Amino acid sequence: MMPKWLPAVLMLSASTFLAGQQPATEKKLSFEIVSIRRAVPGTVVNRTTILNPRRITMQNINLVWLTYYAYGAGLSTAVRVTGGPDWSNRDGFDIQGVASQNSAEREFRLMVRTMLEERFSQKVHVEAAMVDVLGLFLNRSDGKLGPNVQEWKGTCESATPVEDEDPTIPRCGGGYRPPGIVLEGVSMFNVAEILSLPLSRNLLGTIVTDHTGLQGRFNMKLEYAFPLPGQPQPGPSLLTALKEQWGLKVEPAKGPFKVVTIESAEHPPEN
Repeated sequence: MMPKWLPAVLMLSASTFLAGQQPATEKKLSFEIVSIRRAVPGTVVNRTTILNPRRITMQNINLVWLTYYAYGAGLSTAVRVTGGPDWSNRDGFDIQGVASQNSAEREFRLMVRTMLEERFSQKVHVEAAMVDVLGLFLNRSDGKLGPNVQEWKGTCESATPVEDEDPTIPRCGGGYRPPGIVLEGVSMFNVAEILSLPLSRNLLGTIVTDHTGLQGRFNMKLEYAFPLPGQPQPGPSLLTALKEQWGLKVEPAKGPFKVVTIESAEHPPEN
């Protein structure tokens, strides 16, 4: 049964998995070497960094965030993690994982999933469904984008482009900063996820999923003064800004949503 907090959904398709039963299209991957230690209190929490194609580090990360990483993609805005022991969202761990070969982020996520099963004895229940969301669509029938969208040229303003070409991963990055939203090297999947974060979601009402059909990457800037929670929306609406500056619109649609319930887990032995 879907949790009571989930909006009314049309169950177009659903599947249920138990931990340890990864889909046939995803082979089970494991770290060659993994170190897990209890985090030192007061350090930066829930930070994940892929240091190189074979090494990932996770600083002061708790079980809930580990589960989001293992079962999500991108910013995991279309995933909700529930359940778990009372320490799931409290106790942090410092984790170092080394893969046996060069790996993409999607593969690191699967390795973390295996680590949770083997080292945390985690068992989960996963339900996937098509739910009511907002879809990101092209605003013009000719497909022309707005003036604040340019094709990405392959370089980043202040960093080296990420080599992973997975559309769920920005090649550069960006986010909410003056004059509103600034993005580099992003796919439309990334754009939809940015609009699913609280500053935009508080105005739009729910998460956004990509329905544009665009496969490229872009540099994008949205000039918009996002109000603080409880403050009125200033000037033109966010919907108007998206149409005028990006040539995009959001409309009711169906999109995938995953609920991961942690049924049980144990503190891992340290090494």
